[in-house]
Amino acid sequence: MRFFNFFGIITFIISVSSIFLQFFSNFFSNLISPMIIVSTVFFLLSNKINKKNLKLIVPIILILSLNLFFSVIVYGNTISNAARFFLVLIVILISITIKPNTKIITFFLAISVFFTIFLIYKEFYYVLRPGQWIVDRKIWGLNGIGDVYSYNNWFYRIQVKGNALVPVSFFVTFYYVKEKKIRVMLLLLFLVGIIIAGNTMFIIGLIVFYFMDIFFLRRDQIKKLTLFRLILILVGLIGIFVMIFYLIGMISLKQESSIPTRIDQLNVLMQNYSDTLLGTIFGKGLGNVLINVVTPFRDYSGDTYFELQVIYIINQIGIFVMMIYLFIYHELIKNNWKSKCTKICLIAYLVYAVSNPYIFDVTNIIVVLLLSSLDNHLKKEKESLVVIDG
Repeated sequence: MRFFNFFGIITFIISVSSIFLQFFSNFFSNLISPMIIVSTVFFLLSNKINKKNLKLIVPIILILSLNLFFSVIVYGNTISNAARFFLVLIVILISITIKPNTKIITFFLAISVFFTIFLIYKEFYYVLRPGQWIVDRKIWGLNGIGDVYSYNNWFYRIQVKGNALVPVSFFVTFYYVKEKKIRVMLLLLFLVGIIIAGNTMFIIGLIVFYFMDIFFLRRDQIKKLTLFRLILILVGLIGIFVMIFYLIGMISLKQESSIPTRIDQLNVLMQNYSDTLLGTIFGKGLGNVLINVVTPFRDYSGDTYFELQVIYIINQIGIFVMMIYLFIYHELIKNNWKSKCTKICLIAYLVYAVSNPYIFDVTNIIVVLLLSSLDNHLKKEKESLVVIDG
């Protein structure tokens, strides 16, 4: 068990590190998927198999296996693409059921700290060297690293691979780190990183997280606050939200161009899989790619990543199988995760991920593994408090 647990941690660290390091070299991009899948397998072997989970997972494995067969044999999709999406969809579900060692949270937060400091460094670098961001934008675009832009030459949005995990770092820190000073410092650091990332959905996810935490976990505490403290908190919140909505307004200048792109993707993907009744119900097969589909916004031929990745998955497996998949996803969460904190983190992640490419990819697996570990940690913490009180 310790052997599997150890190598589960090592391969998890390699995968998460590679997500951030791919900014510097495309070599690391090739390590992310295999390492996180191997990590999940190791953690699975270090845990006891629950029969209740098996009864939920085995049927969807059989359904997706059938889809995989038809995808390759009937529709002629490449086996590499089909197998990749098959593995991602299955591993996401398996990740919910296992309890990885909590050390992965510590290592994850440490790696996220270095990445966020790097984002802050780049922000100051562009402020002190105006015009350099234009050079980097061209280089990053050519290498598929990401994007950087500014509308006022004093604040720069740095949208690179790895950004999607910064809000998750904020959520996990909120419940995992107990030392108050360290928690506050990390939360402020990750908040700055979220702002620099320049994604409106990150900020919306953060707002959803904050209000869900208050509504589901802190209503009793708020009732006990004095009027003066409530007024101070309210004034502080107003100030924060004024700043946040200002930033959203600035970021939305670019988002205006992304909304028509998403609508275009919706139309293209829906037309592709709904051309027949069979395609609408069961999809066009795992790994399906669009062929010779060009619009004024983009050439979609051969693409496997879309801003509306959820619609792309429906395109592959159909609305019927998608409903089964989501039902099993929900049931596994309900059966395996007991903490409201963990579920709040997951919902906040899904809010900002649902309109981005990382909703059904390796990022999702990493997030679920982290939250599974966090849930187990919070469960043990609660049990230890009960023993002490007893």
